[in-house]
Amino acid sequence: MSDFRIGETINANPATWSVLSTLLAGQDKNYEPEWTFAPQASFVDLPTGGRLASDYGVATWRWGGLRFTQRQLLRAFCTGLSTAVYIRTATNETSAGVQVFDDFSCIMNWTSQNELIGINYVEQVEIIFTHLVAL
Repeated sequence: MSDFRIGETINANPATWSVLSTLLAGQDKNYEPEWTFAPQASFVDLPTGGRLASDYGVATWRWGGLRFTQRQLLRAFCTGLSTAVYIRTATNETSAGVQVFDDFSCIMNWTSQNELIGINYVEQVEIIFTHLVAL
């Protein structure tokens, strides 16, 4: 079971954040995003052959289509191009075969792509979370 969450920066307690499945529930479109997670945005190759992480992590949540009301609920967290939020997102790790989720403070960047407005859906909604700092 997924545990994607999002919350405003007024409260760092994950128990107060909106659970994505609850926030976007009540519609026939899937609430769970396709996601990617990079623990660091870039790295430097060292002369020893190792790598050194540089820059903050990045997470992306993507939906093929959301109902207008679902999009509006997400947009309420980021009314401009970007804003500071808290998220719980899937990582690239598993524990005992279960997906590991972690909590971060970050910058929510609203999609920079064209959102395709359909009759009942907004298609290609992508939200990128940058400057991930683990809580």
